[in-house]
Amino acid sequence: DSPVEFEHMCMSSALTAIDTRMVALKAISQNPSWLPRLAHSLIPAAMKGSQDEAFLIARMLGLSWAVRADLVQKLIDDHWLVDSANDVYTWSAVADCTRWDAETERIASTVLRRSPVATWAVCNLAMNLAVEQPSVALRVVRARLEHLLSAAQKGPEPPPYPEGGSEAEQTIWHLRHDPNKGFAEILDSSDWTDLPSIAEAAPDEFLDICWPWYVEIFGEIIGKREDTWPHLYPSRYSLDILSEPVRERAAYLDKPLLESVRVAVESVARSNLERYLDWVEHQSTIEQMPVQQLLARGLEVAGHPVASAGLRWILADQRRFQLGGLRGHRHSTLSLVR
Repeated sequence: DSPVEFEHMCMSSALTAIDTRMVALKAISQNPSWLPRLAHSLIPAAMKGSQDEAFLIARMLGLSWAVRADLVQKLIDDHWLVDSANDVYTWSAVADCTRWDAETERIASTVLRRSPVATWAVCNLAMNLAVEQPSVALRVVRARLEHLLSAAQKGPEPPPYPEGGSEAEQTIWHLRHDPNKGFAEILDSSDWTDLPSIAEAAPDEFLDICWPWYVEIFGEIIGKREDTWPHLYPSRYSLDILSEPVRERAAYLDKPLLESVRVAVESVARSNLERYLDWVEHQSTIEQMPVQQLLARGLEVAGHPVASAGLRWILADQRRFQLGGLRGHRHSTLSLVR
Protein backbone atom coordinates (compact mmCIF):
# COMPACT_ATOMS: atom_id res chain seq x y z
CA ASP A 1 0.00 0.00 0.00
CA SER A 2 1.02 3.58 -0.58
CA PRO A 3 2.47 5.27 2.53
CA VAL A 4 0.13 7.58 4.42
CA GLU A 5 1.06 11.14 5.29
CA PHE A 6 2.27 10.30 8.81
CA GLU A 7 4.56 7.55 7.47
CA HIS A 8 5.87 9.97 4.87
CA MET A 9 6.69 12.52 7.54
CA CYS A 10 8.50 9.94 9.69
CA MET A 11 10.45 8.50 6.75
CA SER A 12 11.47 11.96 5.55
CA SER A 13 12.79 12.73 9.01
CA ALA A 14 14.72 9.43 9.12
CA LEU A 15 16.22 10.02 5.68
CA THR A 16 17.52 13.46 6.61
CA ALA A 17 19.09 12.37 9.91
CA ILE A 18 22.67 11.11 9.60
CA ASP A 19 22.33 8.32 12.15
CA THR A 20 19.15 6.84 10.63
CA ARG A 21 19.64 7.63 6.94
CA MET A 22 21.05 4.26 5.80
CA VAL A 23 18.49 2.27 7.78
CA ALA A 24 15.70 4.33 6.19
CA LEU A 25 17.17 3.89 2.70
CA LYS A 26 17.32 0.11 3.19
CA ALA A 27 13.68 0.16 4.23
CA ILE A 28 12.39 2.10 1.23
CA SER A 29 14.65 0.21 -1.21
CA GLN A 30 12.45 -2.86 -0.70
CA ASN A 31 9.17 -1.00 -1.17
CA PRO A 32 8.43 0.58 -4.58
CA SER A 33 5.37 2.37 -3.18
CA TRP A 34 7.72 4.98 -1.72
CA LEU A 35 8.92 6.03 -5.16
CA PRO A 36 6.13 8.52 -6.09
CA ARG A 37 6.30 10.06 -2.63
CA LEU A 38 10.04 10.73 -2.62
CA ALA A 39 10.89 10.96 -6.33
CA HIS A 40 11.19 14.73 -6.35
CA SER A 41 13.02 15.25 -3.08
CA LEU A 42 14.97 12.66 -1.12
CA ILE A 43 15.53 10.01 -3.80
CA PRO A 44 17.45 12.36 -6.16
CA ALA A 45 19.66 13.37 -3.22
CA ALA A 46 20.43 9.73 -2.46
CA MET A 47 21.17 9.03 -6.14
CA LYS A 48 23.93 11.62 -5.91
CA GLY A 49 25.12 10.41 -2.52
CA SER A 50 27.56 7.71 -1.52
CA GLN A 51 28.04 4.43 -3.38
CA ASP A 52 26.05 2.54 -0.76
CA GLU A 53 23.18 5.00 -1.04
CA ALA A 54 23.17 4.87 -4.84
CA PHE A 55 23.08 1.06 -4.91
CA LEU A 56 20.12 1.04 -2.51
CA ILE A 57 18.25 3.43 -4.78
CA ALA A 58 19.18 1.29 -7.78
CA ARG A 59 17.59 -1.64 -5.99
CA MET A 60 14.45 0.40 -5.37
CA LEU A 61 14.26 1.56 -8.99
CA GLY A 62 14.78 -2.01 -10.17
CA LEU A 63 11.73 -3.10 -8.19
CA SER A 64 9.66 -0.17 -9.46
CA TRP A 65 9.61 -0.78 -13.21
CA ALA A 66 6.23 -2.51 -13.16
CA VAL A 67 4.76 0.22 -10.93
CA ARG A 68 6.06 3.48 -12.42
CA ALA A 69 8.40 2.84 -15.35
CA ASP A 70 8.00 6.44 -16.50
CA LEU A 71 9.22 7.78 -13.17
CA VAL A 72 12.12 5.32 -13.01
CA GLN A 73 13.24 6.36 -16.50
CA LYS A 74 13.03 10.06 -15.68
CA LEU A 75 15.05 9.69 -12.50
CA ILE A 76 17.76 7.73 -14.32
CA ASP A 77 17.80 10.22 -17.20
CA ASP A 78 17.99 13.26 -14.95
CA HIS A 79 20.46 12.05 -12.32
CA TRP A 80 22.55 9.13 -13.60
CA LEU A 81 22.61 8.83 -17.36
CA VAL A 82 24.21 12.25 -17.78
CA ASP A 83 27.47 10.88 -16.34
CA SER A 84 29.04 7.56 -17.34
CA ALA A 85 30.52 7.30 -13.83
CA ASN A 86 27.00 6.36 -12.71
CA ASP A 87 26.57 3.58 -15.27
CA VAL A 88 27.15 0.86 -12.68
CA TYR A 89 24.03 2.06 -10.82
CA THR A 90 22.00 2.53 -13.98
CA TRP A 91 22.84 -0.99 -15.15
CA SER A 92 21.94 -2.42 -11.74
CA ALA A 93 18.49 -0.83 -12.00
CA VAL A 94 17.91 -1.75 -15.63
CA ALA A 95 18.96 -5.37 -15.12
CA ASP A 96 16.00 -5.87 -12.77
CA CYS A 97 13.46 -4.80 -15.39
CA THR A 98 11.61 -7.87 -16.70
CA ARG A 99 9.62 -6.21 -19.50
CA TRP A 100 11.39 -3.59 -21.59
CA ASP A 101 10.00 -0.76 -23.67
CA ALA A 102 11.84 1.54 -26.07
CA GLU A 103 12.94 3.89 -23.29
CA THR A 104 14.37 1.10 -21.15
CA GLU A 105 16.26 -0.19 -24.17
CA ARG A 106 17.59 3.30 -24.92
CA ILE A 107 18.95 3.66 -21.39
CA ALA A 108 20.56 0.22 -21.43
CA SER A 109 22.08 0.75 -24.88
CA THR A 110 23.62 4.04 -23.77
CA VAL A 111 25.32 2.28 -20.88
CA LEU A 112 26.42 -0.75 -22.89
CA ARG A 113 27.98 1.28 -25.69
CA ARG A 114 30.12 3.41 -23.43
CA SER A 115 30.91 1.30 -20.34
CA PRO A 116 32.49 -2.14 -19.85
CA VAL A 117 29.53 -4.07 -18.45
CA ALA A 118 30.57 -7.66 -17.77
CA THR A 119 29.76 -9.90 -20.72
CA TRP A 120 28.37 -12.66 -18.50
CA ALA A 121 25.94 -10.16 -16.96
CA VAL A 122 24.75 -9.04 -20.40
CA CYS A 123 24.35 -12.65 -21.48
CA ASN A 124 22.33 -13.56 -18.40
CA LEU A 125 20.05 -10.58 -18.88
CA ALA A 126 19.61 -11.37 -22.57
CA MET A 127 18.66 -14.95 -21.73
CA ASN A 128 15.92 -13.72 -19.40
CA LEU A 129 14.60 -11.19 -21.91
CA ALA A 130 14.67 -13.66 -24.80
CA VAL A 131 11.78 -15.66 -23.36
CA GLU A 132 9.27 -12.96 -24.35
CA GLN A 133 11.35 -10.32 -26.15
CA PRO A 134 14.01 -12.03 -28.29
CA SER A 135 14.61 -8.99 -30.49
CA VAL A 136 15.21 -6.80 -27.46
CA ALA A 137 17.52 -9.43 -25.99
CA LEU A 138 19.58 -9.59 -29.16
CA ARG A 139 19.82 -5.81 -29.44
CA VAL A 140 21.21 -5.81 -25.89
CA VAL A 141 23.76 -8.40 -27.01
CA ARG A 142 24.58 -6.33 -30.09
CA ALA A 143 25.20 -3.23 -27.98
CA ARG A 144 27.75 -5.11 -25.85
CA LEU A 145 29.38 -6.55 -28.95
CA GLU A 146 29.64 -3.06 -30.43
CA HIS A 147 31.46 -1.89 -27.31
CA LEU A 148 33.92 -4.78 -27.48
CA LEU A 149 34.59 -4.20 -31.18
CA SER A 150 35.03 -0.47 -30.70
CA ALA A 151 37.54 -1.05 -27.90
CA ALA A 152 39.52 -3.42 -30.11
CA GLN A 153 39.47 -0.93 -32.99
CA LYS A 154 40.88 1.78 -30.73
CA GLY A 155 43.70 -0.40 -29.44
CA PRO A 156 47.28 0.89 -29.68
CA GLU A 157 49.15 0.48 -32.94
CA PRO A 158 51.73 -2.33 -32.75
CA PRO A 159 55.43 -1.60 -33.31
CA PRO A 160 56.76 -2.15 -36.85
CA TYR A 161 57.10 -5.74 -37.97
CA PRO A 162 60.78 -6.82 -37.87
CA GLU A 163 61.12 -7.55 -41.60
CA GLY A 164 64.86 -8.05 -41.37
CA GLY A 165 64.79 -9.71 -37.98
CA SER A 166 65.45 -13.31 -37.10
CA GLU A 167 62.76 -15.97 -37.26
CA ALA A 168 62.54 -15.90 -33.47
CA GLU A 169 62.04 -12.12 -33.45
CA GLN A 170 59.32 -12.35 -36.07
CA THR A 171 57.57 -15.15 -34.17
CA ILE A 172 57.68 -13.15 -30.95
CA TRP A 173 56.22 -10.14 -32.77
CA HIS A 174 53.29 -12.23 -34.03
CA LEU A 175 52.64 -13.62 -30.56
CA ARG A 176 52.75 -10.22 -28.88
CA HIS A 177 51.59 -7.74 -31.49
CA ASP A 178 49.47 -9.53 -34.09
CA PRO A 179 46.93 -6.83 -35.08
CA ASN A 180 44.26 -9.50 -35.36
CA LYS A 181 44.73 -10.69 -31.79
CA GLY A 182 42.19 -8.38 -30.16
CA PHE A 183 39.48 -9.23 -32.68
CA ALA A 184 40.16 -12.96 -32.55
CA GLU A 185 39.97 -12.88 -28.75
CA ILE A 186 36.48 -11.38 -28.98
CA LEU A 187 35.30 -14.14 -31.32
CA ASP A 188 36.96 -16.85 -29.22
CA SER A 189 35.56 -15.62 -25.90
CA SER A 190 33.79 -18.24 -23.81
CA ASP A 191 31.68 -15.69 -21.90
CA TRP A 192 28.60 -15.87 -24.17
CA THR A 193 27.50 -19.23 -22.79
CA ASP A 194 23.76 -18.85 -23.37
CA LEU A 195 23.91 -17.11 -26.74
CA PRO A 196 23.68 -20.29 -28.88
CA SER A 197 20.38 -21.09 -27.17
CA ILE A 198 19.00 -17.66 -28.05
CA ALA A 199 20.24 -18.04 -31.62
CA GLU A 200 18.49 -21.39 -31.92
CA ALA A 201 15.22 -20.06 -30.49
CA ALA A 202 15.20 -16.87 -32.59
CA PRO A 203 17.45 -17.45 -35.62
CA ASP A 204 15.77 -14.92 -37.92
CA GLU A 205 16.08 -12.18 -35.34
CA PHE A 206 19.67 -13.22 -34.66
CA LEU A 207 20.67 -12.80 -38.29
CA ASP A 208 18.77 -9.52 -38.66
CA ILE A 209 20.35 -7.98 -35.58
CA CYS A 210 23.74 -9.61 -35.02
CA TRP A 211 24.89 -10.67 -38.49
CA PRO A 212 26.14 -7.16 -39.50
CA TRP A 213 28.41 -7.20 -36.46
CA TYR A 214 29.98 -10.51 -37.54
CA VAL A 215 30.59 -9.12 -41.02
CA GLU A 216 32.26 -6.07 -39.49
CA ILE A 217 34.58 -7.99 -37.18
CA PHE A 218 35.50 -10.50 -39.92
CA GLY A 219 36.28 -7.46 -42.06
CA GLU A 220 38.54 -6.03 -39.38
CA ILE A 221 40.58 -9.24 -39.34
CA ILE A 222 40.67 -9.46 -43.11
CA GLY A 223 41.64 -5.82 -43.38
CA LYS A 224 44.79 -6.50 -41.36
CA ARG A 225 45.95 -9.11 -43.87
CA GLU A 226 47.98 -8.07 -46.90
CA ASP A 227 48.44 -11.54 -48.35
CA THR A 228 45.62 -12.46 -50.75
CA TRP A 229 45.34 -14.90 -53.64
CA PRO A 230 43.07 -14.54 -56.67
CA HIS A 231 41.64 -18.05 -56.30
CA LEU A 232 40.65 -17.54 -52.63
CA TYR A 233 38.33 -15.25 -50.75
CA PRO A 234 40.25 -12.75 -48.61
CA SER A 235 41.44 -13.79 -45.16
CA ARG A 236 43.28 -16.60 -43.60
CA TYR A 237 40.57 -16.45 -40.95
CA SER A 238 38.21 -19.35 -41.49
CA LEU A 239 35.49 -21.02 -39.48
CA ASP A 240 36.97 -24.40 -38.68
CA ILE A 241 33.95 -25.06 -36.50
CA LEU A 242 32.16 -25.86 -39.77
CA SER A 243 34.69 -28.59 -40.49
CA GLU A 244 34.02 -30.53 -37.31
CA PRO A 245 31.78 -33.60 -37.23
CA VAL A 246 28.66 -33.02 -35.15
CA ARG A 247 29.88 -35.36 -32.40
CA GLU A 248 33.01 -33.23 -31.98
CA ARG A 249 31.33 -29.85 -31.89
CA ALA A 250 30.94 -29.94 -28.13
CA ALA A 251 34.57 -28.86 -28.05
CA TYR A 252 33.53 -25.59 -29.68
CA LEU A 253 31.06 -24.63 -26.99
CA ASP A 254 33.92 -22.66 -25.47
CA LYS A 255 33.52 -20.36 -28.50
CA PRO A 256 29.82 -19.60 -28.22
CA LEU A 257 29.91 -16.49 -30.45
CA LEU A 258 30.99 -18.59 -33.42
CA GLU A 259 28.67 -21.41 -32.45
CA SER A 260 25.76 -18.96 -32.27
CA VAL A 261 26.09 -17.69 -35.82
CA ARG A 262 26.43 -21.25 -37.11
CA VAL A 263 23.30 -22.30 -35.23
CA ALA A 264 21.34 -19.31 -36.54
CA VAL A 265 22.34 -19.93 -40.17
CA GLU A 266 21.53 -23.65 -39.97
CA SER A 267 18.20 -23.03 -38.19
CA VAL A 268 16.97 -20.53 -40.78
CA ALA A 269 18.08 -22.82 -43.63
CA ARG A 270 16.09 -25.69 -42.11
CA SER A 271 12.96 -23.80 -41.09
CA ASN A 272 12.49 -21.05 -43.67
CA LEU A 273 14.08 -22.02 -46.97
CA GLU A 274 12.65 -19.17 -49.02
CA ARG A 275 13.88 -16.64 -46.49
CA TYR A 276 17.30 -18.28 -46.38
CA LEU A 277 17.77 -18.27 -50.16
CA ASP A 278 16.81 -14.60 -50.29
CA TRP A 279 19.29 -13.89 -47.50
CA VAL A 280 22.05 -15.80 -49.31
CA GLU A 281 21.43 -13.76 -52.44
CA HIS A 282 21.96 -10.52 -50.51
CA GLN A 283 25.05 -11.74 -48.63
CA SER A 284 26.86 -13.50 -51.47
CA THR A 285 28.72 -10.38 -52.58
CA ILE A 286 30.57 -10.13 -49.25
CA GLU A 287 34.15 -11.12 -50.03
CA GLN A 288 35.07 -12.83 -46.79
CA MET A 289 36.00 -16.47 -46.36
CA PRO A 290 34.00 -17.01 -43.13
CA VAL A 291 30.88 -15.42 -44.64
CA GLN A 292 31.08 -17.63 -47.72
CA GLN A 293 31.64 -20.68 -45.53
CA LEU A 294 28.52 -19.92 -43.53
CA LEU A 295 26.43 -19.41 -46.66
CA ALA A 296 27.67 -22.76 -47.95
CA ARG A 297 26.89 -24.41 -44.63
CA GLY A 298 23.28 -23.24 -44.77
CA LEU A 299 22.88 -24.55 -48.32
CA GLU A 300 24.37 -27.86 -47.22
CA VAL A 301 21.95 -28.16 -44.31
CA ALA A 302 18.97 -27.27 -46.52
CA GLY A 303 19.82 -30.34 -48.58
CA HIS A 304 18.14 -31.71 -51.70
CA PRO A 305 15.49 -28.98 -52.18
CA VAL A 306 18.23 -26.43 -52.90
CA ALA A 307 20.62 -28.69 -54.83
CA SER A 308 20.24 -26.72 -58.06
CA ALA A 309 20.46 -23.38 -56.27
CA GLY A 310 23.56 -24.56 -54.42
CA LEU A 311 25.25 -25.63 -57.63
CA ARG A 312 24.49 -22.29 -59.30
CA TRP A 313 25.83 -20.52 -56.23
CA ILE A 314 29.15 -22.39 -56.37
CA LEU A 315 29.56 -21.87 -60.12
CA ALA A 316 28.87 -18.15 -59.83
CA ASP A 317 32.34 -17.57 -58.35
CA GLN A 318 35.32 -19.88 -58.86
CA ARG A 319 36.65 -18.97 -55.42
CA ARG A 320 33.82 -21.02 -53.94
CA PHE A 321 35.68 -24.14 -55.06
CA GLN A 322 38.18 -23.27 -52.31
CA LEU A 323 36.04 -22.81 -49.20
CA GLY A 324 37.64 -24.39 -46.16
CA GLY A 325 40.07 -24.07 -43.30
CA LEU A 326 42.65 -25.97 -41.34
CA ARG A 327 40.83 -29.27 -41.80
CA GLY A 328 40.94 -28.89 -45.56
CA HIS A 329 41.14 -25.99 -48.01
CA ARG A 330 38.04 -27.23 -49.82
CA HIS A 331 36.18 -28.78 -46.89
CA SER A 332 33.15 -26.47 -46.97
CA THR A 333 32.87 -26.79 -50.74
CA LEU A 334 33.13 -30.57 -50.68
CA SER A 335 30.58 -30.84 -47.86
CA LEU A 336 28.10 -28.84 -49.90
CA VAL A 337 28.67 -30.80 -53.12
CA ARG A 338 28.25 -34.14 -51.35
